[in-house]
Amino acid sequence: MSDKIYLDDEDVVSLDQPDFGLGNTFKISELKLQIQAFFLETTEDGLFAAGRCGWFNKDGIEGEILRQEGGGWQTGMVVFRVEFVPDPADQTPAVET
Repeated sequence: MSDKIYLDDEDVVSLDQPDFGLGNTFKISELKLQIQAFFLETTEDGLFAAGRCGWFNKDGIEGEILRQEGGGWQTGMVVFRVEFVPDPADQTPAVET
C-alpha cells in the first residue's frame, strides 16, 4: 500500500461522484465548509452543531482516545483531516503535459 497523503485546505480534489453539493473538482477548504453547513442544517440544536464545527479548525478540538491495542487513555487533539491514498505506481495513469 502507498503512503497516505494528508490534504491541506488549498489542495484540490477531483471526484467521479461528487457529494455535499460540490462539483467534481473542489478545494478541501470548500469541502470543509459544505460539511459544516450540513451539520448546521441537520441538527435541531444550534449549540450541538456549533460544537461539532471545532473539528474543522486547523488545530482541532481537545479530546482523548482509547486504542484497541491498549495503553489506556491518551489525550490530544481531534482534527478533521482528508486523506488521499495513491494507487500503486503501476496503476496510475500517465499525465500528459
